[in-house]
Amino acid sequence: MSQLSILSIAITKEQFEAEGNAEVYGTANPSIMENQVWKWMISTLDSAWSARISFNPNNGFPKTPDWCFQRFGQTETTLPDGRVVYIAGEHEDGYDPDFFIYNDVVVFDKSPPEKEEDITIYGYPTSVFLPTDNHTATYVPGYECIYIIGGIGYMNSRHRKEVVVQCLDLGDFSIREVKTKGEKPGAYLANHAAQLLPAENGATGKIRVTLSQEEPAISVSDSEDELDPNGETDGLNPDEDGDGLKEEALMEVNIRDGETAPDEDGTIEEEENSGDEYEETPPEPEIAPRLPSPKVYNLDLDTLTWTCDDAK
Repeated sequence: MSQLSILSIAITKEQFEAEGNAEVYGTANPSIMENQVWKWMISTLDSAWSARISFNPNNGFPKTPDWCFQRFGQTETTLPDGRVVYIAGEHEDGYDPDFFIYNDVVVFDKSPPEKEEDITIYGYPTSVFLPTDNHTATYVPGYECIYIIGGIGYMNSRHRKEVVVQCLDLGDFSIREVKTKGEKPGAYLANHAAQLLPAENGATGKIRVTLSQEEPAISVSDSEDELDPNGETDGLNPDEDGDGLKEEALMEVNIRDGETAPDEDGTIEEEENSGDEYEETPPEPEIAPRLPSPKVYNLDLDTLTWTCDDAK
């Protein structure tokens, strides 16, 4: 197996099969997850599938996903003391047996780690920290915490119904939810950037959240196509026998091809040729549509109030 090792950790096949399951959550806020297989997966930087078949080439499709540190939608925050904090993230997509959205926090005391003890994995109950991906993590100096804003999560999770804000305490790595008010960003907050705006006179400051111009539409049930609530088909009403709409469409094509519209008796007369050559009207130049300005939201960390304004 091709590996990119950052430190040396050895495990056995029996260990991997016994401790490799990703569906293991913390029971406290936080729980230190003493799992050598998980640390080995961090050391290899390998996919769950590659790690599994290295021990058993015939076991490519597990019953439960195996833990993996090869993720997307994960945040990486470097602290002033050199520690690096990785928060949650997702491995693979929903069709894959190893698909999993994590709710853990992984801390490197040194980057890259030099020994196994340089890695700490914190786990949480899902009631404390929701599995999340594509969130942002904003470090607030002085208060020694990281604000975790937005994310996608699993289908029907709270992230798809409202914007979720949580705070990671860097003193003990506990997580608490932050109740906010004001004009909040919409649910399903994924394509966004967050920036701390420090304040003077002892105030905490604000976190500015800028939504991407490609921010997806809010949808709680985005796995299904949404139908018009009135049952209509884009405002088109075919005849009772279903042929009227088809006939009108064919008539429009014929007229564009050079025929005239039918008389009242249904016949079509040919136009007299005036002898003048037909001059095609040049097409209108295409103008690229202007994208709307991205929305900017500010979260005041003292009052926990959102305000919104358009980006200038």
